[in-house]
Amino acid sequence: MSAELKRPEPTFYHEWHPTDRFTPGEHIELMRTLEFSSWYVDKCDLAELIQLPLSDLESRRTASVEAEKAVFEKMQAAAQEWESRAVQTMLLDRALEYAHMIEVTHTANEWKQLDGGIWEISNRVYKMRYTVQEETDGKKKGQWCATWGIAINRPARPKTEKHYFSGDIMVVEQKKKYYNAEAEARHYIQSRFDVYAHLFTELSPPIPSQYKHHFIINGLLLPGYTVAPPERPFQEVASELLALLDDSDVVLSPSVEPKSTHPTKSKTRHNKAKAAPER
Repeated sequence: MSAELKRPEPTFYHEWHPTDRFTPGEHIELMRTLEFSSWYVDKCDLAELIQLPLSDLESRRTASVEAEKAVFEKMQAAAQEWESRAVQTMLLDRALEYAHMIEVTHTANEWKQLDGGIWEISNRVYKMRYTVQEETDGKKKGQWCATWGIAINRPARPKTEKHYFSGDIMVVEQKKKYYNAEAEARHYIQSRFDVYAHLFTELSPPIPSQYKHHFIINGLLLPGYTVAPPERPFQEVASELLALLDDSDVVLSPSVEPKSTHPTKSKTRHNKAKAAPER
């Protein structure tokens, strides 16, 4: 037969404290608050203490506070010792997070059909999706709706990361563009893919600098990725070229503005970017 649990003996004080907490590499919490209770004053020697001279009481209190302070300083030293160990646990946790990062899924620069009539082509950095569907009711009935977009194919974030946006980071997109014929809608999708086909010629193309933080875990770039150098402003490049010219060289007319250039397609290193598939 199990022994009955004994109630704690009543005391002349109450101890208040939340549950002690310990999270490895992150947090410790120990808190105590004491409160005097006159209900059980017979359980202490207060009656004897008040008979002592005032000077004796004050000297005893001073000694008691010093002893209490010594214990507190030991606790502070223990907390500092915990901190020195916890930072090592923290670093190991972050290294394990980095090592356990799951590779993003992609189609290896091939068009694949997903559920709901969605087509996707993707690699380790970008993913493009599109749909071409006929409207079956409403004012647009009989028309063909084309929707497409290119997003960053970013890896999942570690659970310890705070303030994380879970939606797609879109590079460019167009929603619900209507055409009278399916062929027109598909021609539009193909024309958009032709503009951005250079993004789908490598399995791991360079990451534009403005998106690099999506591929950085705990301050370090994930393995197998590279970051593209930031694009330099035209005026900066032009100024450097002008600085190399002699007075006898031709000077550009200030009235002539540079023409915008169409993005060139990089050479294929893996799979060639293919045309958007027909249904």
